[in-house]
Amino acid sequence: SPHPRLHTSLHMSSSSPPLRSLSELSASMDNSLLRELKKEETDLPQTTCREVTGAHYTLVQPEAVGKAWLVAGSEDVASMLGLDPNEFESEGFADLFGGRGLKEGMQAWATVYGCHHYGHWFGQLGDGRAMSIGEVVCPDGRRMELQLKGAGRTPYSRKFDGRAVLRSSVREFLASESLHHLGVPTTRALCVLGTDEVISRAWYPDTAEARASMGKKEGGSEDLRRIYPPHTPKREPGAVMCRVAPSFLRFAHLELFWRRGDMDSLKMMADHVIRREFSGVVTEGNYVGMFEEVVRRMGSLVAEWLRVGYVQGNMNSDNTALGGFTIDLGPFGIMEEFDPLWTPFTSDAERKFSFTQQPQAGAVNVKVLSEAIKALDKHVTGGKGEERLAEAAGGLYVDHFF
Repeated sequence: SPHPRLHTSLHMSSSSPPLRSLSELSASMDNSLLRELKKEETDLPQTTCREVTGAHYTLVQPEAVGKAWLVAGSEDVASMLGLDPNEFESEGFADLFGGRGLKEGMQAWATVYGCHHYGHWFGQLGDGRAMSIGEVVCPDGRRMELQLKGAGRTPYSRKFDGRAVLRSSVREFLASESLHHLGVPTTRALCVLGTDEVISRAWYPDTAEARASMGKKEGGSEDLRRIYPPHTPKREPGAVMCRVAPSFLRFAHLELFWRRGDMDSLKMMADHVIRREFSGVVTEGNYVGMFEEVVRRMGSLVAEWLRVGYVQGNMNSDNTALGGFTIDLGPFGIMEEFDPLWTPFTSDAERKFSFTQQPQAGAVNVKVLSEAIKALDKHVTGGKGEERLAEAAGGLYVDHFF
């Protein structure tokens, strides 16, 4: 093959359903989020940044690039989706997953959510450089959502360009697939497409120059931490990555509507979370049971991170998945030499998200989320689940971490 692919030992049995073409895959998409949640009703263009209230998502379109080409693809993920890996070589594949345009009948959307940093509320964020292009029902019955990262601006992009660079896209592709095969729950990556765009990013100066300017003999994250935020312009090749997960629903999706006092929108979102992430595990309307399952998965996930030396870097609530898997591999790293306070996140001066502090950071996220679920439980039942919520946010989290 002229393009790199991530090969695995996956073998399809003779009884496996036949693999689908790209057209068949796109025609079979079933977007439960669009059916079950509220769309923003607006005539404003998607590039107009704004506060979005009373809605869960906005319909968007990828902002087309001139050319796109395959950089890397995962045959394992393609087969999981029921997609013929030979489609990697097709022109239609590069057009769709490079953000050049959706196939007929497809819709793309960006969701609105909030963010707290260690309990401090930041307000509305949202899918600023990511847009979902469909939910696929896999041959094994699982539902997987496909999301393009770097395909352009949305109402939630704030002052940013909605694009991704090749460096970070390849890094996330390799790391997420590596974590999966190490047994750590994570989003997956179908492919990375290079584009003909050149993206300007603020970055750190050359490390040799940085060391000289600070009179340091040794470089690394400790030196870079002194010059945060990065301010040296760097022009990099653009890229679009397609990542795959059961959903991209985060703690912050629920927290936003709680913070706004929008209980109806919070309930709709919680109902959707139960159906998407906890079907067969949590019954409809059992919001306390949903929270308990979130806590179990969060405790187990952080333990898995420590097992392999992984540091998420940024553990804000918008980077924490309700489904209990690693999401948003941005300022992450794998610890090579043991350092209990090591972190690759150069803005984390207090090391709140460092290697051994990750369990505590997870506990803070669980505690804040419990307040949102407590408000929802009070709205629906008058507060009958308050005692169970308090226990889940404490003892249950610790039990599943250990």
